[in-house]
This record gives sequence, structure tokens and C-alpha cells, in this order.
Amino acid sequence: MGSQLKHLLILALTLQLCHAQMLTTIVGGGPAAAPPITFVSTGITMCAGDTAGSGVQVAAITLGPFTSTGGNFIVVWSGAHAAGLPTIVDSKLNTWTQLTADTTGSFPNMRGWYAKNATVGTSHTITVTGLFVGFCAAIFSGVSTSTPRDGTGSRVSDHSGTTNQPGSVTPAADGSLLITATGTDATVVVTNNDLGLGFTQSGNFVGGNSPSTWAGITMAYKIQGTAAAQNPTFTYGVSAVTDAVIDIFK
Repeated sequence: MGSQLKHLLILALTLQLCHAQMLTTIVGGGPAAAPPITFVSTGITMCAGDTAGSGVQVAAITLGPFTSTGGNFIVVWSGAHAAGLPTIVDSKLNTWTQLTADTTGSFPNMRGWYAKNATVGTSHTITVTGLFVGFCAAIFSGVSTSTPRDGTGSRVSDHSGTTNQPGSVTPAADGSLLITATGTDATVVVTNNDLGLGFTQSGNFVGGNSPSTWAGITMAYKIQGTAAAQNPTFTYGVSAVTDAVIDIFK
């Protein structure tokens, strides 16, 4: 009798535990969903460049200081003369992974980087060193801290005309982050902000040509709801030789 009672008690406790686990799952007590990707505003224009036209000298151009608190991912795109392909460092000593660069050797010669699981905070600066360099940066939260890049993106280099497109890409999942940028020569200005697809311009640095020519750069982003093919169009005020790139992050 005592043995039967013991087994009945064990069975009752097991049923109670199963019931509790079912309730926990129903009310959402399981693993928390990943937070959505969001843009982090720093309160300053997140672009800088070599407006001094520093001759044949390679210049170190610093953006900031700014506050990057709340972010976990930083992306930077730059343009420069071929003789001074840029390098990057920041004051928080983040590790930078290079995105596919334009290696054709022709101005504006774009190069990009990202910092995943980034160290952020106040008094943050980013320094890009290159010849006649211009660059823009953007900060986001909610991006994967381990494998943030989705695919290899697309890019078109040394395109002549009043428009340019980086090529079509399709995210593998909903809620992805798309980053697009264009590098320009001299005083070329990008005249459309949404690129026809609802992108938001995060930064714009206009190039120049006095006393020497320095690169211009424009960067934009889109946090896409439902995954779909994207191939934004950059429109320029005049016909020019430009580069255009697009990358997907998750």
C-alpha cells in the first residue's frame, strides 16, 4: 500500500511539472526572440573627409567624438585615390572586418569595413587613413554578434553616367539590414535620398577638386520587413565615374 501511494504521488508531481511547462510555453516563457535591428543616432553627421586636399600626403581623417552607446554593430564605407587604399582604426579598439573592396585602381576606389559585437560608448572616434579619402559610418543595434553578414553583397565599379546601381541582392530572412553606398569624384552630389526603394540616407560627404580632388561618399540603409530583392538607384547631379555597393546583415 505504501509503495502504491508513493508511485501515485510521483505520478501526480510529474503531471504538475508537465502542466507547468506547457503553460510556460503558451504564455511565452520560452527562449526570448532576438531584438529587431534598429538604427542608433549619434547626434552628429557621421561622415568626414580630406577637404584640405592634402597633396601627395596620405591623411588620417578622424570622425567624432560621438556617442555610440546602445549599438553593437558599426559599418563604414570609404572612397579614396588608388595610391592610398584606406585603413581604419577606432578609439574603442574594435576589430574591423573588411568588406569586398574595389581593386580596379580607379578613383573613387571604395573600401568598407564592419565591427561586430562592437565596443561602444562616449568619446568614440573613427579614423580612416588614405589619399584624398572620404568616409561615412553608421551604428546599429540588434545585429548578430557572431555572423552578421548575409552573403557577399554586390558592387559595380567605375560606372559612367548620371545614375548607378550596385546590383540586386535578396536577404535570406525578414528583418534584415541592407547597407548601400556610392563613391564619387570631385563635386558630384547624390540628388535622391530614398534611392527609390525607401532607403534612409545615413550620411553624405561631398567630394571636391580644389586644390586637389578628394572622394565623396554617400551611405544609406534599410531595415527590411519582408525579405525581397533590392537594387537601389543612386542619381547624381552630373554625369560622373562612380562606384556603388550593397551588403546585407542580419
